[in-house]
Amino acid sequence: MSTPLKPSPQTIVAMKNSIQNTLSTGMPAPNLLTILTPMVQTVNEWSTQIPVLLESVPSTNHVFEIRSLIFNAPRFTENVFKLPFAELPLPFQEFMTFIHKLIAAQKGPKDKPVPKVRNTYYPPGSFSNVFSRFL
Repeated sequence: MSTPLKPSPQTIVAMKNSIQNTLSTGMPAPNLLTILTPMVQTVNEWSTQIPVLLESVPSTNHVFEIRSLIFNAPRFTENVFKLPFAELPLPFQEFMTFIHKLIAAQKGPKDKPVPKVRNTYYPPGSFSNVFSRFL
């Protein structure tokens, strides 16, 4: 039996819905950031539980759904607040670090490619036949 996530997946779903509803209000960016910062901090609590999080695909999907609410697709480098990343409150920056760690954990350890083995044995006299054409 795996360790339960804290906060619970239901809490994260509630945070996701709250973030979505708050963003749809059309408030100015400073007000949105003030309201959303505690919600993002709650989601960031999962950043220390990545192995447990990876055991639950729906939970992992919730985190990526939150990312898509806050950061614009397809590269997710620009945020919906139209602020430079460095000017976002720290929890938003930590959230992006969490996302990068989660993606890296999903990929797993990188296996080195298997080197191709080539036959380097040349029977005696094979070079003399090849080079005799050029003489």
